[in-house]
Amino acid sequence: MTSSNEQSHLVDMKRIGIVGGGFSGSAVAYHLARCAHDRLDIFVYEPRDRVGHGVAYSVSDDHLLLNVPAGKLSIDPDRPADFLDWCLSREYRADAGAFLPRSWFGAYSESRMAEHVHATGGMVTLHRVQSRVDRIDAQADMLRVTDSGGGVAHVDHAVLALGHGPTRIPEAIAPFSDSPQVLLSPWDRIAMDRIANEAHRVLLVGTGLTMCDAAITLARMGFRGELTAISRRGLLPQVHSPSNPARLADWADRLPTGSLRTLRREIRWGAREHGWRSAMDALRGRTSSLWGALSLHEQDRFTRRLAPYWDSHRHRLPVECASMISMLRDAGSLRIVRGHIGRVQRNRSWLTCELQPHGIRHRETLDADAIVLCTGPDPDQRRWKSPLIDQLMADGFASSELNRLGLRTNGAGLLVGRGGVVQHRLSTLGPPRRGSLWESTAVPEIAAQAAVLGRHLAGKNDYSASPDHRLMQAATQLTPDE
Repeated sequence: MTSSNEQSHLVDMKRIGIVGGGFSGSAVAYHLARCAHDRLDIFVYEPRDRVGHGVAYSVSDDHLLLNVPAGKLSIDPDRPADFLDWCLSREYRADAGAFLPRSWFGAYSESRMAEHVHATGGMVTLHRVQSRVDRIDAQADMLRVTDSGGGVAHVDHAVLALGHGPTRIPEAIAPFSDSPQVLLSPWDRIAMDRIANEAHRVLLVGTGLTMCDAAITLARMGFRGELTAISRRGLLPQVHSPSNPARLADWADRLPTGSLRTLRREIRWGAREHGWRSAMDALRGRTSSLWGALSLHEQDRFTRRLAPYWDSHRHRLPVECASMISMLRDAGSLRIVRGHIGRVQRNRSWLTCELQPHGIRHRETLDADAIVLCTGPDPDQRRWKSPLIDQLMADGFASSELNRLGLRTNGAGLLVGRGGVVQHRLSTLGPPRRGSLWESTAVPEIAAQAAVLGRHLAGKNDYSASPDHRLMQAATQLTPDE
């Protein structure tokens, strides 16, 4: 619970810095504007040209679709169909079950943020700083924010809306990460176009949603060569289909906590009796509490052994994208390999990769003209090589979760630093909170965390005030205020 002194301080906040201007950053700015009751200056630090888009929603290709139906996406938990309403107000062709282009959601996030700031009639001012933040230092009763352009601002509170970290690089490929044959991000359109036009054999590392995006993008760019996708489990994302989680709500509420073995048995029962999609979707509001009740050993066991299966069922493909992947596989253009990468060697203009398929004694050799990493982000901030994160940790303002999956936070998202000290002037949301919440990367979870954080910074900690307060509680119940 917030002390009276802290409550007074929160109400008096005049200047708030947001480090990162993707969806997380725009959602925080939106909710700060919504909760503001006095003059407020918001500084958004984002190197890209636009706020609200980030990496995920900056893509311009309309074939890159959201993997959640339009009717279930919103920046505001109180208005769960707000994205669909926004699309319809602009006469876009959309319905509640449609999987729409990602670029539309980026435009929506930016638009809603700007509308809410404007609606305050000048009480809230949004300052765009097109730079990254290199340092945040404590200075008297303020924070001193230094950006990469040499600019300095003093704020009452700083929110780390960092989004995902850099791509996870497999050990065998790490020595060649600077090679022109290795693409660290499939969102680099120029590099992908070069691969599509010049390469004949491409190795895609990973078989999840990012791999599907990369394969479809290359095909649409005219690639006519061979695509090989490899991962240790060889699991493709499952396909979206209707589910009915409401009928399993009571079952989800009664799930036992603390034992991974018991939890697996119960979830298997729910999937067998009611369908796995309904069972998985019914878990949405309970995931964080179930995760938090596991011991560190069981969390590690889940991450190493079960997470790939969870992700392939939890993060699903739109039917349109799944059909395209099936067509590529049927045509022999895309091959899925369950296994791992052994040795990689450079040979002239290509990289020779030794692949070890699962269950086969002999290794396979692939001469790849290009390697595209679709491995997803590295969750461990200690490996990000971020000057800001390294500085905050060195100064004791931030610390890692024991499971190394993110930064340690309290219930409202405030950072917990060295010695378990809550940092009332520093907070975060989204992917950096995965270590404590597990599900902390999707729009509904991030929007709920942004709403909680906005209310907290405005001194309004009545989380249950929202009609959709259950989702907000699920985002905060793991680590109660300290």
